Amino acid sequence: MAETVIIADSSPLVGLARIGRLELLKRMAREVVVPSAVWRETTSRPSKPGAIEISRADWIVVVPVDERQVSKFLQDVDRGEAEAIALAMTRPEGILLADDRRARRLAEQHGLRIRGTVGLLAEAWRLGFIPQLRPELDALRANGLFVHPDLIASVLKETGELKI
Repeated sequence: MAETVIIADSSPLVGLARIGRLELLKRMAREVVVPSAVWRETTSRPSKPGAIEISRADWIVVVPVDERQVSKFLQDVDRGEAEAIALAMTRPEGILLADDRRARRLAEQHGLRIRGTVGLLAEAWRLGFIPQLRPELDALRANGLFVHPDLIASVLKETGELKI
């Protein structure tokens, strides 16, 4: 995965920043890019959780997107998600990092490769970047991020951290 480009939406950036794992993106990709709307959403209010950590990540590259492409998606998703999808469409080698169900469905319809925060953490575990997955998932939930219990069970079963 280290040869990959990650195109990130807001919620995964914020989630990873809130649990102190933003640097995983840098370790897991050759480049991390975000559209302008995502950068603004995540950094414009320093009092917002994760904003300072994200703004200090000088390895995150902010990339402009074509407004004509973005407008195609605005009826279905918010601006940040629309820009992230539009940007991902220009980077076929990339993986879109997004958690929102509608955004993921829309991205899939356009043939994009997608991963969510939980999937990224599971991959980080597989690569040996984190020793256990359960504490990371618990931290996400403790920091107010909703992760469906079925997804948690499935991923923990896959990693052997959930015994059935």
